Amino acid sequence: MKAPASYQFGRHRPRWVPTVRFYGLLLLGGVLPVLTNFLPSELWPIADGKSQATLRYWPLGLGLVLMGLYDLVIFGMSLWDYSRIGRWQLTLDRVCESRLSIGRQNPIRLRLHIRGEVPLSEQIWVELYDYVPAELTGETPSFAVAALVHSSLELLYHVFPPRRGAFQWPGRGVRLRSSWGLA
Repeated sequence: MKAPASYQFGRHRPRWVPTVRFYGLLLLGGVLPVLTNFLPSELWPIADGKSQATLRYWPLGLGLVLMGLYDLVIFGMSLWDYSRIGRWQLTLDRVCESRLSIGRQNPIRLRLHIRGEVPLSEQIWVELYDYVPAELTGETPSFAVAALVHSSLELLYHVFPPRRGAFQWPGRGVRLRSSWGLA
């Protein structure tokens, strides 16, 4: 059984994927047009009789403009939060025996080494997926951990090979959630 030795995730830029929190904050901006419709008419711009009909939609227009500005700020915060993820460098190693025993659970260890140029107090949420060969049975290896910079983690799961043979490990997946949870 051959397992790839190591893979370094800090070389490539992670893909930006908005989170549920991001979409929730964007939807929260939809409240602004509703709230501006409750503005008292004393706050409306003064107009003569001809433009009074067009001023009827003034609060809604103000609310839409405020909603657009609010959503731009949330989008900008999400991109800034995403840019901070790029400063993290993760190295993931899979460690297992070169030959797995048939008929028993075999331990597989994932070692995660975290480096980066971020403040030491900042932590990030890491989700790891190890894709095992389809022939092996056992646990579904997926982990979610909170990690700090300049630390190492070791995660353990077991596989059960039903027969002899050479199996190819398909790969690994890593998902990083930014510290603000927007990307």
